Parts: sequence; structure tokens; C-alpha cells
Amino acid sequence: RMQELQNDYVSAIETYQEYLNQDPLSVEAMIHMGVCFKHLKKFDKAINIMEQALKIMPVSADTRHELAYVFEEAGDKNRAIEYLNQALEIWKDADSEFIPAHKARKKLAKLQPV
Repeated sequence: RMQELQNDYVSAIETYQEYLNQDPLSVEAMIHMGVCFKHLKKFDKAINIMEQALKIMPVSADTRHELAYVFEEAGDKNRAIEYLNQALEIWKDADSEFIPAHKARKKLAKLQPV
């Protein structure tokens, strides 16, 4: 995670891959790997790894939230909106102070102005 936070995305991806070799069902590692691919503008790889994560944990709002950002950066606003709506549906009963849901609502409002 430190490599990712230091914007060393290539090294972070290698580290996440090593972790996935040990724990192939780590949705968290897949999400972080996808975020790194997004920063490197490797959108197909980001989408692929996050879709793998959704196969393991279909109700992962975190994965759907991050996938929305990938689609937004890849220029697919409609898919970004779709995934934000899915994440928010999962988080519908979350506390109003829950930061990821707040960020998702804010991003959705930006992508889908009234």
C-alpha cells in the first residue's frame, strides 16, 4: 500500500500480484491493483481485475465505487453512473457520515447533474 500511496504504481502492482499469489481471493488487493492500473491509464486491466473481484464478492460496494472512477477516466460516463448507483444502492442504509457513500453521492451529482 505504501508504494501505491507514493505513486509507485508499477511496484505496487507487482506487490499486489505477489499477495494475490498467496491469497487469490483478496478482493481488497484486487481493488488496489485496479486503482493502480487506472492511474497508469491501463483501463482494460483495471476493469478486468475489478470484475474478477466482483465475481468473488458480488456485493462489494467498494469495488463498484472504484470501478465507477475507472469508467469515468476511461471516458464511459454512463457505466460510471451505473456503478455509482449500484454502490449507493448497497450503501443505502449506511450512516450519513460514511465517507465512501458521501464521495459516491458527490461524484454521481457531478456526473449526472439535475
